[in-house]
Amino acid sequence: MAQPTSQPPVKRQFVFNPLKRPMPYIGLILGILIIIFQGTIRQYTANVVGGWLISNLKSSTQGNYTLKYDFVRFDVFTRELRMKNFELKLDTTVTTPDEYLEDYTNLIDLSTPTVVLKIESLWDLLINDKLKIAYIGLEQPNVDLIRSANISE
Repeated sequence: MAQPTSQPPVKRQFVFNPLKRPMPYIGLILGILIIIFQGTIRQYTANVVGGWLISNLKSSTQGNYTLKYDFVRFDVFTRELRMKNFELKLDTTVTTPDEYLEDYTNLIDLSTPTVVLKIESLWDLLINDKLKIAYIGLEQPNVDLIRSANISE
């Protein structure tokens, strides 16, 4: 009868050895960082642009107009900011339409399901707090224009 020969134990080789094959790990880490970076930039830009639009509108209209929107989404790669249920209306807590039209020639109420702003320079927005818009798109806008009776033609 033959005795079984004893073989030395087989050394296990790990398939996922980061020291021998670092590229998949570097790619995975970079992918995770890009996802985190894009999410952070998205949230920051949406908050900055939304707040900037509201404050700039209040200061340029002496608080007569109000801006409302439900949802803001910013895409880092296309540099597009989308606002859902966008409304630009006269703030009736400050003044009535008749009082407003005594001082100004036009009263505008704007509402649209979607507004798209294409930002020209993301760098200027993030670093210098300057908003440069290359394109504004409105989806099915509803614009009401009321002209003052005091206009001389």
